[in-house]
Amino acid sequence: MKRFVLTSCLGLLTATSTLAQNQLHFAKPVEIAPQESEELVAVPFDSAIYDSTRRSYPDLRILAVTDDEVAFVIRKQSTKVGRNVKQFWTAKDISLNPLEDGGLEITVRVDLEKHPEQPQGIRLITPLRNFEHQVRIESSAYGESWNLLVEDGLVFDYSQFMDVKNLSLELPSNKENKQSWYRITIADVTQEQQSQLLELTRNLQDDEETSRTERQTIKRQPFRIDRIEFWHDEMQLDTVRDKKVDYALTIDRTEQDTETHQTHVYLKSHREPLTRLNIETPNRNFSRAARVEVKQESGGKETWHPIGSANLTHFDFRSLKRESLSIGFPEHREKEYRLVIENRDSPPLEVKNVTARGNTYEAVFLAESKREYRLAYGSETLDAPNFDTAALNASLREGFTPITASLGAEVESEVAPAPGEPLVKRLLNNGPLLTAIIAVLVVLLAVGLYRATRNLDGVG
Repeated sequence: MKRFVLTSCLGLLTATSTLAQNQLHFAKPVEIAPQESEELVAVPFDSAIYDSTRRSYPDLRILAVTDDEVAFVIRKQSTKVGRNVKQFWTAKDISLNPLEDGGLEITVRVDLEKHPEQPQGIRLITPLRNFEHQVRIESSAYGESWNLLVEDGLVFDYSQFMDVKNLSLELPSNKENKQSWYRITIADVTQEQQSQLLELTRNLQDDEETSRTERQTIKRQPFRIDRIEFWHDEMQLDTVRDKKVDYALTIDRTEQDTETHQTHVYLKSHREPLTRLNIETPNRNFSRAARVEVKQESGGKETWHPIGSANLTHFDFRSLKRESLSIGFPEHREKEYRLVIENRDSPPLEVKNVTARGNTYEAVFLAESKREYRLAYGSETLDAPNFDTAALNASLREGFTPITASLGAEVESEVAPAPGEPLVKRLLNNGPLLTAIIAVLVVLLAVGLYRATRNLDGVG
């Protein structure tokens, strides 16, 4: 009898788990490319999921085809941002040829086996200051027929006037034919420089100056080059940032507050995780303070609370071009936002459109081979799950890259309770749970009757 009661209780627990699944209003099939083994799978969320889930996504589940819940973790998507880093190498095989017109011709041979990347620039390293030289650069595949790359390049150092110098010259891209020979011609490799010191000679007779001689030294300075370096840009993906995507907003209405001289633009969203609003307006030559607000409940009343502010600016006059029409704020998921623009005594701005950018999230789980899954979501009462996700987190920390899955069409759950439906009605409308409750009550009643009968027999 005790075993039967235990079995009935287990059935009740199973039915309760089924009820938790049945509280989810919507589901989408997870479409995964065919796989031969267990794989990490990432399911990016879309606007429909953001619109129907609560804050922090407690009402979201990954379900197998058998309705078993699958452990998963929710994480913010990130991306690696690349930056160009100059990689330098020093030229080794160099020959010099002084020219009759005072120039210097430098021929460099590049070892393509050691440096297969096509150079994007040349840098002349020199200890000299205060100079200016014209440079001509040519290239050749075999050192015979030369192609002009840079005709009137300029290297200079204007330290006597300002800390400004340029020792590098960019080369045009030539990815089709790799060149192994480069010829650098420097005009007037020896320049005359006027000394900054002035020698003054005065002749005096009876304390009177009879003559004065001024002499300034002219120094001939050869253009000393310590080494020649080539460089090319290399993309390095070493900065990890939150992935940002565009989200659409709908302008619900626009109101002009004549008392506060403000423009109020009411915006509707699908509760995506937004971090920035971008404003589109045909107006120009303005700068207005603006802020983004969301509704908050305080003292039983809803009030608008600011979450971010900025100056909206658009200058367009002759050479003055400046535009800043966005407002950033911490991540928020709201149904409605309000954009407030301070007009002061100026005419209101015409807001044509408002778009948004924000973060994006995904659910990551371990998918078995040849097994179907679906993502179910949307509940007013379901609590967050407490899965064992140690293996998932360890795999992600080790750097395993999940396979990105896509979502199919949304299907509304047939057994999902209507929003706001009383809990008792939900329980009564759930067949498996109701059957389990009746079975347990029948067993308990039978046990009670049996014990009562035994007690009566003992009294008799």
